[in-house]
Amino acid sequence: MPKTKIPILCGDIGGIKSRLFLLKINSNPKSHHEIIDNTYHFSFGFKNVAELLTQYLEKYINTPNYPKYAVFSVPGPVQNNSIIQFTNVPHWPPVNGNELAEKFQINKLIFLNDFVANGYGIQTNLRLGIDYRIVNDKEIEENGPKCILGPGTGFGIGYLTKTEEDKYYLVNGAEGSHSDFAPINSLQFKYKQYLARYYNIDHVSTERAICGQSIIPIYKFLSGQIRVNYDTALYDQVRVFQGTQNSDTQFQINKLIVQKGVRKECKLCEKTIEFFVELFGQASGNAGLMYLPTGGMYLLGGLSDKFQDLIVESEIWKKAFFDKGRLSEVLENLPVFLVKDIDLNMKGCIEYCRRLIEESLEKSESEKKRKSKDDNEKNDDEDEKKDDENEEKNEEKKEKKKGGKKKEVKE
Repeated sequence: MPKTKIPILCGDIGGIKSRLFLLKINSNPKSHHEIIDNTYHFSFGFKNVAELLTQYLEKYINTPNYPKYAVFSVPGPVQNNSIIQFTNVPHWPPVNGNELAEKFQINKLIFLNDFVANGYGIQTNLRLGIDYRIVNDKEIEENGPKCILGPGTGFGIGYLTKTEEDKYYLVNGAEGSHSDFAPINSLQFKYKQYLARYYNIDHVSTERAICGQSIIPIYKFLSGQIRVNYDTALYDQVRVFQGTQNSDTQFQINKLIVQKGVRKECKLCEKTIEFFVELFGQASGNAGLMYLPTGGMYLLGGLSDKFQDLIVESEIWKKAFFDKGRLSEVLENLPVFLVKDIDLNMKGCIEYCRRLIEESLEKSESEKKRKSKDDNEKNDDEDEKKDDENEEKNEEKKEKKKGGKKKEVKE
């Protein structure tokens, strides 16, 4: 593999801040990256993604560090390399990556759904104990399907497939978290009814029930169902909170509930995160049955990381995950991992870029070989033609000599 490093730009588009990471890499997955720049930019300070890139790339024009490839992780669906809607930057209009590549004179500019980027991220060199933990220690089947899922702001899900002929896993996005939330006991059924009233909706999805935005509704719901001690000041904040969308107030309240629950400083907060983890285990078990990820199930997202001890060390998540009746044994034999790496989607963008470079080099090498083969065949044809011409000339000379000898005999 070539040692020359190629400048690339990777980005994580966020609702508040967008991270842009300029670095140099080559096609070798084990080589070290050369970091040029790693900065954050306030998304709402720009009218669109093109304006953000124009300002950022201006200082690198006509320099060796101007990127040849760019890959961006974005929330929301991506179709034919087009963003239909930036779900967390709603004032940014739809945009096509191919058009941006042409505008900024970049070989390729690719948009990846943020969870698809995570799918490429899990294929990088993750370190046990540092980047991930083992939840269910079972053998990974070579080339077996993989599943990625987890709660953050929403609830992401995807799957990876690979055949024996494939060099890498193919990452596929999915919208399974928008399927119906299926309660399995009376408390969960009441919770589903509560969510329908809370959001004033008819369809309660898995994502509504299990994501960052559902922490406050769970807390409020349980406060009316169970009698436990609680933090009075926090309870008053939650009681007066009326929002249903992302906001700084919601973020701060969520943070307090999670912190106090994890640290066991508030019984109601503790019950809130336990209820959440149980629902997450059920949803993971459902995904396990749908995808049968014998190549591994990977639990991702900010809340998986925050609840990692509860998921890995307690029986709450595992019991809910395995409890699938006649097929419980199938789930018991699936390898499950919890990924702690908060930079996973950025690693996925870099990995995708590396594959673009590798693909380009392989294509270039293939073209060289084809041209060399064509040239050799052309030379062979020319040599053969010359040989034929020489042979014809030799035959003509022989015929002339024979004719000369016959003339001498007659004389």
